[in-house]
Amino acid sequence: MNEETKKWLSFKEKNIEPTRYKTKSVIYSTKAFSKLVEFSLEKYQIKLYPFNESESSFKIDHSEKYPPAFICEVIADAFVHQDGGNFDIPLALDIVLTWLEFDYSVASNYKQWEEFEGEWIKVPTSTISAKIQFKYPELPKPNIQNILSLYDEAINLNSKRAKKVVSIKNNLKQGLILFDLSRSYSFLSFYKVIELVSDDLASKKYVSSNSKIAKDLVEYKLIKQGSQRAKIYYLLKAIENDFTLEEMVLLADDRNNLAHNETEPRQKSLENCKTLAFWAGEKFMEIAVSDK
Repeated sequence: MNEETKKWLSFKEKNIEPTRYKTKSVIYSTKAFSKLVEFSLEKYQIKLYPFNESESSFKIDHSEKYPPAFICEVIADAFVHQDGGNFDIPLALDIVLTWLEFDYSVASNYKQWEEFEGEWIKVPTSTISAKIQFKYPELPKPNIQNILSLYDEAINLNSKRAKKVVSIKNNLKQGLILFDLSRSYSFLSFYKVIELVSDDLASKKYVSSNSKIAKDLVEYKLIKQGSQRAKIYYLLKAIENDFTLEEMVLLADDRNNLAHNETEPRQKSLENCKTLAFWAGEKFMEIAVSDK
């Protein structure tokens, strides 16, 4: 792991959000520029660099209908940036190149930087050179539409839980991004979801199962002052599930080890944490919507 990646991860661990985002990608078109062209819009700053294949570090897709025309760089403020892919460049170019009467396409591969405390830091990508791609014959989650509907409803609740749902989604996404990059940081992102859900439900004395132990834990406010093991134990006793309690409770030990800069979790532990976090997140949305 290089120093730039370590620095990027340290900001993420501290929950420090970037102030701006910078994205670069190849643009394919029949029209190009022989020199640098710049545009300043209300939401975006755009630079179009002449393309030189011999000097470019981008992989060229020769199946595109147009030849590579230029390199586009877009800087977007945090409030307009869209996560999840190369969205800033198409949104910015849609304004500029339409009026220039350019037909174009944007490359699927791109590079991205995030600005922290005035410094641009490149967003790391997985160092794994090859992956096995699995093509699902059906949706891996048959209930995905229900999950999406719950999310839409939950984020519009007139309560603090709406913000918690957004935080859950962001932490799940962060865990997925870091999954192949850093087991430790990925684990902590998923664990934040488990902890958030457990703390919220305990504060409202939520128990949907018939567990007397879970009821006692919240009745006597043992979760707030309790250990990390108690948080997971309560969550799995309060809601019916098929998890192996003894196995999942051990996630608390890995979390505590990481808090003291000890060894990173095993791959199996990371996978368990991911599974429990997604389950907890989905259950939280169900409960939040039903309690409105």
